[in-house]
Amino acid sequence: MLTIQTWGGWGDVLREISLLPTFRFQGLFGARHLPPELAGVRADAGAPSAEEVQDLLSRCPGIHWDGVGSVSRCQKHLTRGLREIIEPIHPELFDPGFVWREEDEVQLDTARANIVIQTHLEGLTAKRWPVENWRAVINGVRDRNPDACIHVLDPAGVSLADDGIVVQAQLTFAQAIRLVERCSLLISVDSWSKYVAGWKNIPQLVIAPDQTPDYPQLTASTVWRYSFRGLHNNKNLTLLGLAPAGTKRARYTFGPIGNIRSEDVLGKL
Repeated sequence: MLTIQTWGGWGDVLREISLLPTFRFQGLFGARHLPPELAGVRADAGAPSAEEVQDLLSRCPGIHWDGVGSVSRCQKHLTRGLREIIEPIHPELFDPGFVWREEDEVQLDTARANIVIQTHLEGLTAKRWPVENWRAVINGVRDRNPDACIHVLDPAGVSLADDGIVVQAQLTFAQAIRLVERCSLLISVDSWSKYVAGWKNIPQLVIAPDQTPDYPQLTASTVWRYSFRGLHNNKNLTLLGLAPAGTKRARYTFGPIGNIRSEDVLGKL
């Protein structure tokens, strides 16, 4: 069995499990999680506990839970080598094949388009955008899509509630993934949701501000090379704030998120 090392925030977990074809080769892959305190993840980053990761992965028939801790150097070399073989042939993300439970489903009006806007009104300061900016974006999206149902995905998003706007503030993480999987358009600030939209080939706009004030190591090239791994060739991905040059280099085009205007976001849609 090959053991995948999961760690960090939800985005890191989802990326690691979707870079390999776990669903296609059930019984071959396991996952071992490195807790936030051992992975050096900041407390305000909202990283899940090992128990939360185990609960989510219990819905993945292609992944066996292999406990908590660091994966051996040999296992890391094996999984890294397998990725290097697979990526030139299949550079996109693999759908992990979650088997959802009844309690994971979110009630949606399937007769209408469902647009998800994942705001960040709390959490890391580098991703926070004023509520007035988000309100302008939401109103612009609603004007362009009058028949759509707009979902604001944010535990702190209650202030954005309005006619035709559904604030999803109390979803479990499984429900949040399920909501994104079923949407027709995703707008987010460089979050875990980009991987879900990526493996489902859902059109998405990702706002990618300069995050070095929170994480100095997150240069534009680092973010593009690692955080967007598996999305480099995704034709449904639109970026705002990050300009790639190949698969390894990129530059920030707006700087901090405060430099981005609501008109810039709407202009990309």
